[in-house]
Amino acid sequence: MIMAQVKSWSAPLERPGGWRYDRLTQKRFNALAGQNRRFPRFLFVVMVPANVASYSHADEKALQLSHSAYWVSLADRERVQDAVCKSRVAVTVPQHNLLTAESLKALCEDGSAAGRRAS
Repeated sequence: MIMAQVKSWSAPLERPGGWRYDRLTQKRFNALAGQNRRFPRFLFVVMVPANVASYSHADEKALQLSHSAYWVSLADRERVQDAVCKSRVAVTVPQHNLLTAESLKALCEDGSAAGRRAS
């Protein structure tokens, strides 16, 4: 079992080595950060078009999302002391952590190992 937060983002900030996601509140960050957790925890960031009508296409055969999604483990990050909802924490989401069927399967089967490999 894994625990995750999924965030959508229509205006990603690209930086060397990854995306700089700066919209995670300290409390949401703390829900994912730290080593001593019962289950592996991940942040999934789904890149979406600015036009809401272009987010996805669904029919009886498939659900297709526009753009892409990436993931990061925050197990190696220290939790914020006295966290509040009004303050935010910047997180780098590696571009090589593209969410694919294979990477999702690896995270579900052995999330702790997958998180250590690519965070």
